[in-house]
Amino acid sequence: EELQRENEERLKLVLEGSQLGFWDWNLEVGDVRRNERWAEMLGYTLPEIESTLKQWTDLIHPDDQAAAWQSIQDHLEGRTPVHEVEIRMLTKDGQYRWILDRGGIVKRDPRGRPLRMSGTHTDITEQRQMRDLLVRHAQEMEALYNTSLEINSQSDVPILLQAIVQRAAGLVGTQMGGLYLIKPDGQTLELMVSYNLPGDYLGVTLHLGEGLAGCVAQTRKPMAVKDYIHWGERAAAYANASFRRVLGVPLRVRDTVIGVIDVVDDKTVGSFGEDEIRLVSLFADQAALAIENARLYQA
Repeated sequence: EELQRENEERLKLVLEGSQLGFWDWNLEVGDVRRNERWAEMLGYTLPEIESTLKQWTDLIHPDDQAAAWQSIQDHLEGRTPVHEVEIRMLTKDGQYRWILDRGGIVKRDPRGRPLRMSGTHTDITEQRQMRDLLVRHAQEMEALYNTSLEINSQSDVPILLQAIVQRAAGLVGTQMGGLYLIKPDGQTLELMVSYNLPGDYLGVTLHLGEGLAGCVAQTRKPMAVKDYIHWGERAAAYANASFRRVLGVPLRVRDTVIGVIDVVDDKTVGSFGEDEIRLVSLFADQAALAIENARLYQA
């Protein structure tokens, strides 16, 4: 008994020092015990969470519950050496944190049936966010590379312009888009491509400073509108358009703006992230050069 107490004390010190959340599940009676760190990960105290929590699985994100139970079942039935799964768990302030749930069987009856499982919870939110960021960046660079190959191999200007808008919209997950080119007078823009826009807008002409595209061409900087329907400076030509968030990016060849790409969302209200604006801007610079080269080729 003394040895068991010493071992339990050592285990407690190890768990507290490692900052791991610990859980112990008695499969016979269904009782689950946890340490203080387990509760602290989610913003609770241990008494607080034990007095309010009916099932610890209630804290698991609905989309992750099936995977969590499947991992446990696979381990209990001998298909995996350990139970290990990444899940999102609800914190006291209503946010979700990514948790690595890892454990295994620690006690069986004489016939080999599992009686107890123990395991740990590790907060991996920061690691998960970094991993997702790297994956997204790699996907963006791949899409940008493939897009640049496609547009630079096309010398037919109308087909090229259509491909540019379609690719730009796809890069940020929007459904629609348009492309304006600066007219020879240098003071107006004409819509040359209408990709899935709900209306016959081809040929719409805007002055510098008019509407989103006109402002982008005038300022030479990207510009986003969270909800175009309620934007007070929208162009008269689009007064009845059901656009929601819109991003406009200038097409530049060296120091000259030759046009504007718009990517349009008709479902989502809100801003575009810095990464989305950066990605479309990188693409726009390549697209502008492809347009210029195609024009020279045709000339």
